[in-house]
Amino acid sequence: MNRTVHPGVSRVAQVWHRGVRNGLPMYAGGLAFLGFALVPAWTRPVSLGVRLGVTGVCLLIAIAYLAIPLVVELSLRARWLGVLAVTAAVALLVPFLGVAAIYFSAFVCIALASLTPWRHSRLVIPVTTLTLVGVGLLADDWLAISLAMVGGSVGIWIAFAIRQEDLRQRLIAAEERNAVLAVAAERERIGRDLHDILGHSLTAVAVKAQLARRLADRDPAAAATEMAEVERLARQALAEVRATASGMQQVRLASETASARSVLQAAGVECRVSTAAAQPDERASELLGFVVREAVTNVIRHSGADRCEIALAERGVRITDNGRGLHAPAGNGLRGLRQRVEQAGGTLSVRNNEHGTTVEARIGGSR
Repeated sequence: MNRTVHPGVSRVAQVWHRGVRNGLPMYAGGLAFLGFALVPAWTRPVSLGVRLGVTGVCLLIAIAYLAIPLVVELSLRARWLGVLAVTAAVALLVPFLGVAAIYFSAFVCIALASLTPWRHSRLVIPVTTLTLVGVGLLADDWLAISLAMVGGSVGIWIAFAIRQEDLRQRLIAAEERNAVLAVAAERERIGRDLHDILGHSLTAVAVKAQLARRLADRDPAAAATEMAEVERLARQALAEVRATASGMQQVRLASETASARSVLQAAGVECRVSTAAAQPDERASELLGFVVREAVTNVIRHSGADRCEIALAERGVRITDNGRGLHAPAGNGLRGLRQRVEQAGGTLSVRNNEHGTTVEARIGGSR
């Protein structure tokens, strides 16, 4: 809904203008209907007092009718008072018109439809219509009965139209909220993946570069091999960053385990890998691959370990080292991993003791 504020225009005027603009056919039709109702009062042989009385009451109805856009912004109690005001204005016509005042019942039904919730109007409008039809039957006035039924039908139609518009606006608002949440989730995914990728890749590059520097003097050929590996890792990290930005990144447990073994050995950490006969499915493989990547990065950067074991299961993985343990609270990497694993129906635990650290992840269905 357009809430644009125009300088120099009061909020009340803006609310009224917006309400009339949105319901222009209803208001134009209602005023035309009201004007048509004045014709008999000024064309039939009635006293001047009746003419002035009917005209004055019709003006009150018109004012109450045109105030609906303002009242609809108020509390439910205030809106019910608005309905009573319109009803009272119509009731003032009874002394002048008698049963013919039912002609104006459409305005009561329109007020009910516009100002009260659907759960109320869908009950009150039919009850009001049936009551007026009963009055018409008692008076044996079939025109009044017809007008009461027309008024009730118009009221129900308007109430239903307002209900549908309200549902449409709620749907639009929900779609907007979902779009905002989707953008936030995508930003979180990119940030989490960049942390995982760059943390692991830069650690691997640093380890390989240190190894190449140590080998430069005594074994230039081996140093050149390690530098070529540094170049490969850097290019791989660049490709993974691009893939992350486009949502096309693929991480697999087997490739991450092989990469972890290579990086650990280059860092002087003995690595043992035990595998399971059954392989995880694609989704589990991706999640467990991220777990291996983050855990091995922490082994190299923080643990001071010289041994690391990676145990693979069909839907789980356990990484154990003999280092000093991760005594600080979990960083962004492990925190983000835990969220991802839990969203997949799994668990991720980190256990520390004097013998080292164990990171274990299980995806739903693990044993």
